[in-house]
Amino acid sequence: MTTVYTTPEAISEEYKRTGQRYIQQADAEFEKGDFLQASEKAWGAVSEYVKSLAALRGLPHESHREIRIAVNYIVSETGWRQIRPLFAVAEGMHANFYEAWMPEEEMKDGIESVKALIALLGDVPPPDEDTPIRPPRARLFIRDRGDDI
Repeated sequence: MTTVYTTPEAISEEYKRTGQRYIQQADAEFEKGDFLQASEKAWGAVSEYVKSLAALRGLPHESHREIRIAVNYIVSETGWRQIRPLFAVAEGMHANFYEAWMPEEEMKDGIESVKALIALLGDVPPPDEDTPIRPPRARLFIRDRGDDI
């Protein structure tokens, strides 16, 4: 059965439920010794929580880049700079799924960092009525070669 969520609040709650399920699965996969799946479930939990906040703010959140932009928006809104390094750990967990380079102890610490990030994200208040909802914007092209074309 497909459920259609029509309000930002309902969408946000569904993202949080999914994120909660993913972090539980990360623990279970780690305990079974499937470290690659544990890595990806930990990343998935974080991305779902960020999407829950982005949905409430009208921020795009369909790609990894948009999730990162949403994280930076949340940091600027709250002033909670500790979110950024924890998010970097979550991105490392995502990379580990593809590369399998993370030692077991680092992965265990990573899952704990992801849980700390989820707790922080869960404490982010919803936008108040005075917070402007940002409409989706065009993507920026980033030039890294110094050209000015």
